[in-house]
Amino acid sequence: MRATKINFAPLTKNETELCVRFLSANADSLRKMVKKLLLVLSKSRHFEPTTKRLSISQMYRSARKSQRFWRGVLIGPPTISEKLAKECRPSEEQSPSFDAFLCKTTEVNLPSFEFGATWQSASERHKKWQPGIVWRLRTPGDYFDTLFFRAILNLQASGFVCCAVCGKWEKRLSGRRGFLADRNKNLIGKLPAWPGLCGSRKCKIAFDHVVSGESPGLLSDFAIRKV
Repeated sequence: MRATKINFAPLTKNETELCVRFLSANADSLRKMVKKLLLVLSKSRHFEPTTKRLSISQMYRSARKSQRFWRGVLIGPPTISEKLAKECRPSEEQSPSFDAFLCKTTEVNLPSFEFGATWQSASERHKKWQPGIVWRLRTPGDYFDTLFFRAILNLQASGFVCCAVCGKWEKRLSGRRGFLADRNKNLIGKLPAWPGLCGSRKCKIAFDHVVSGESPGLLSDFAIRKV
C-alpha cells in the first residue's frame, strides 16, 4: 500500500491555489478536479485507494463531502459565545482571532497514519535510514483534509475567504478578518462572526456601508446570505 510522508509545513503556493480552486469548484469542475487529482496522485505515489476499489462517483462524493465541510469551517459561524470570544483574544485590547477560533474548535477525521522509513543519502555509498510518519490517503477528500489541516496548523486558514458580498473564494492575507461584533453588534447572527471579503473595492465599499449602518438594505443582496 502506498502512502505519503506526513508534512506539517505551511502550504506552498501551488497547494494554496489548489485549495482555492477546490473551495470554489461547482459540481462539474469538482468532478474534473477529482479525475485529474487521482491521475496525478497515483503517478506520484502519493495515493492508495482502499482495497475495495471505489468508482469515480464514490471518489467525487468523498471530495464533495470534504468541500462542504471545509466551506462551512472557513466561512465560520454566525455567532460565538462570549467565553469563546474571550479565549480567542490575543490580548484584552485585541479582537478575537479567527485563526485561534479554528484551532480551538475544528474537529476533523484525518486519514490514518503509521511509521514509515526512507533511505536518504548524498551518494549511493553513504545511505542513512530515516524514520518518519506517513499518511494513508484513500480518497481525494483525505488529501484535501490534510491540506486544510496544515493550513490551520500554520495559521493560514483564515486567509481562505468567501466574500460576504459577492461569494467569491479567494486567498487573502491570514489574520486580516475583522470581528463583526466589534464593529456592529446589530449584525450579529446575520453575517459570519468573521466575515470575509475579496479584493474587490466595490465589495469593500458595499460591506462598509452595511456595517456602518449607512445602507442596511444592501445586506439582503449579499451572497453570503444565500450560501
